[in-house]
Amino acid sequence: MLSKVTALILISVVCLSCSSEDVPKIPERAQKLDNLMIYSAEADPAGEIQFVRDQTFGSTDEVLIGRFGSVAIDGTGRVFKADLDQHIIHVFESDGQYITHFGREGRGPGEFLYGPTLELVSNHLYAFDNMQYRVSVFSPDSLRLSYTLNLNLRNMNRIDTLIGYHMSWIVFRNDDTFLACFSQPL
Repeated sequence: MLSKVTALILISVVCLSCSSEDVPKIPERAQKLDNLMIYSAEADPAGEIQFVRDQTFGSTDEVLIGRFGSVAIDGTGRVFKADLDQHIIHVFESDGQYITHFGREGRGPGEFLYGPTLELVSNHLYAFDNMQYRVSVFSPDSLRLSYTLNLNLRNMNRIDTLIGYHMSWIVFRNDDTFLACFSQPL
């Protein structure tokens, strides 16, 4: 008799726990979104995604551009592209028209040993040269160097967890601080 009761309870639990529909678990912060839509994985696609070339930024008859690195776009739509071969920053209008370039190869202020990583935050164009561990900060309006931030990493080997690592990139924040990523050389 006990085995029949156990079997009945087990069957009841299995039947109640099974459901024909899987209800996705949505994080609480996402549930508060006004424009949240949930689609079933079995639903047919509503349409197709197509990529259409809207604009081209590159070499012209007058300007030869090398390998592109990072990109930053200001509030007016101007595009700043780092050139990894020439160690400069190219500037384009939002329609792709070439404006100018600034910076150059070297070790002086506003110069780069490697095409910089660009980021535009709070009307400052930050250009990080990971070969020199230096950030050149430019005004996107005047394209002039505002100041240089030398990241003194000579003492980095004093931090045990960073021994053997190098700073590979940084992310600038609105409060004049930054986050740094350290990685091991390959």
